[in-house]
Amino acid sequence: MLSGMAHLPNLVCATQTLRKYYDGLIDVFAWKESLPIVKRICGDSRIDAGFIPWEPLFHGKSDTYVDKTRLIQTLPASDDVLFLDADVLIHGHLEPLFDGIELYGCMATQFCDWVSTGGSISKRINSLRQFPEIDSSLIDTLLERPWPSVNTGIFGAKPDSPVLPLWHQWTLAAKDTFIPDEKVMHLMVAKFGPTNEISVAGGGKWNCSPKLQPVGLADSDVKIWHFHGDSGWRIEKSRKGVQLWYPVFCECLDKNIGGIQDWYKDIPSKWFQTLIREIKTWDLSI
Repeated sequence: MLSGMAHLPNLVCATQTLRKYYDGLIDVFAWKESLPIVKRICGDSRIDAGFIPWEPLFHGKSDTYVDKTRLIQTLPASDDVLFLDADVLIHGHLEPLFDGIELYGCMATQFCDWVSTGGSISKRINSLRQFPEIDSSLIDTLLERPWPSVNTGIFGAKPDSPVLPLWHQWTLAAKDTFIPDEKVMHLMVAKFGPTNEISVAGGGKWNCSPKLQPVGLADSDVKIWHFHGDSGWRIEKSRKGVQLWYPVFCECLDKNIGGIQDWYKDIPSKWFQTLIREIKTWDLSI
């Protein structure tokens, strides 16, 4: 899903790497702000994706997070749908995730090796207690012992999964807080996991941060790199993130995928503009 234009370079790189491992249907939900260039990217025969004009439920705090919970529900009930944030690179076949969607109806992914009882995650989950719509007993469950901490940059579901309506309802209730969709997805795991209506792909290889990569998880075992917080563009945040992302961008630029040569200099992101302006002066050695 693309709201504004800032992540259009990410979209090109994500879809270009996705096509190396996946030959099925790709759709990009595009807000009007990004639609003209999304059309151009999707129309490139090397990407060959569809685009869906999308009107958000509202504009304001957490608008993209709330809309993320709605998208899959609008698709045909027979589909198995994998959602990917634009700021990812694909490094392996995705069949195990689709197998999980088919088997359980909903598939979440663990962010690196994080767990629900970790310091920052437990505080985020605890912040949901203020909303009467949300079942606080699930918060207790998540904090009693470590559960995999999920990140909604990569998840999948069947459109008729019972997880999706409740996830949307509680995310909307918590929309004035930080990353409400992600916090609420933890509760969905606790609620629907025991009935086998959701599963978590663990270990971090399906949702790996270049900054927070688990010890023992080799680069060769990572299937999806997730450049959260612009960590593919910000050397002070993740040198490795830039090392991984920038060569893919250069390949896309050289091949002019999605007509990127015509528009990349106009992207409204200070981090991306700093990258393309200053990277030749950066020390990217390990």
